[in-house]
Amino acid sequence: MGELHTIVDYSYGAPCVNPIFGLTQSFNYWSSSSYAGYPFLAWSVPFDDGLDDATSKTYFPYVRAVRSGSD
Repeated sequence: MGELHTIVDYSYGAPCVNPIFGLTQSFNYWSSSSYAGYPFLAWSVPFDDGLDDATSKTYFPYVRAVRSGSD
């Protein structure tokens, strides 16, 4: 989930992400992290408010390619 939070920027309103990242919906985007103890949930970040959320894996949120670390 941390990888998505690195691009959240509240100064842009909704969607709260810098336009340099291209078209971004104000809806949930999947993270790569499952919700501990509940295998049917995964963490997601909705860019309407930038707060993390546990979302059912049967729901079909958006995905965004992000990477962390250095080369």
